[in-house]
Amino acid sequence: MKIVFYSGRYQNEDDRKLIKRILYSKNSCSYEKCNLRRASIGCLREQCTKIFHLRCALYAGCEIIPFHRGLYCKDCIPFAIQEKKYRLCWPTSPTVRYIVNNKWKNTNHFKKIRTYIKEQSFKWDIYPDENSELMFWKYDLEARTYIREIFPGHWAFCSELASLGHRQYELVAARDIEDGEWIGEYTGMVDYRGNCGKKYTAAYYTPGSVDFNDGDLCVDGERYGNETRYINSLSPTTPLYIKKNATMATVWCAEELRIGVFATKRIKQYCAIIVDYNEYSNTYFKVDEEEDEKYKRTPYVWISTEDQLFELTKSSKESSESTQEIEHSPNRLLEISYESSNTVVYIDLT
Repeated sequence: MKIVFYSGRYQNEDDRKLIKRILYSKNSCSYEKCNLRRASIGCLREQCTKIFHLRCALYAGCEIIPFHRGLYCKDCIPFAIQEKKYRLCWPTSPTVRYIVNNKWKNTNHFKKIRTYIKEQSFKWDIYPDENSELMFWKYDLEARTYIREIFPGHWAFCSELASLGHRQYELVAARDIEDGEWIGEYTGMVDYRGNCGKKYTAAYYTPGSVDFNDGDLCVDGERYGNETRYINSLSPTTPLYIKKNATMATVWCAEELRIGVFATKRIKQYCAIIVDYNEYSNTYFKVDEEEDEKYKRTPYVWISTEDQLFELTKSSKESSESTQEIEHSPNRLLEISYESSNTVVYIDLT
């Protein structure tokens, strides 16, 4: 049935007619070690005339695109990468180079590391599981999302970055994404933690029995990366109505160790992809240590009415806690910090 799914159809051609055409097809397979007839799956690029059997396409180095019901041959994969980059609305930034798969340093040390990871691959979760179907063979060429610029007033907009002249973006679903579906792989340069930058660096989850000797392996997406580097994260100051809908996990997928982004709920078309980088999961992002300690020391409580505010201030005075400051913040939130409890309370006045 997979052959029927990926084979090209004529207009108004049903499954019965398609199967009959495949059985009597005289098209020879373009795989050099096959050349037999009844090949029916052609390259998606219009200028390409190559046609394959499904199994031969895998051996020939082709890449499958389930959403478009077809594949790209090995020679047309660079064209497919550029087409995906166009569909993603990739920003015209000279500082970040778009890549589909991770870049590994071409040294004997990292070659040994990759061999070691392959030998220990059974210690990581394997994707896809028995309930999922692999969305690609080697390269993830489907554009499930696209990049959209954000402006002042957006919940994730940072005025400090804007003052430095940085444009800011978010990642948006280009189609409906189902719960548990693969959204994309976080890509970049693979290196040890000490050699990576402070931003855009995600660490592989490492089981306790796996030892890389020189430290944690990370994916640095500062100079190389793909669309997943533009996913925004929740923070202590994020409005309550903003909820995460995706998570990150380290999985063994398509003969590679990958940091995948998965949907945790159904994401409708045109909705933003949101994660929480501080959640306890199979991967984590490096954060500024001082900022991280500040968030750990300062618990946040959200209150919605002025009556609750009165009760809170009354109870705090009875417990000998002094109100240090009360002020209106730009986003219409009233901020009260208590000196003794080191607690910051935000009251929504809108």
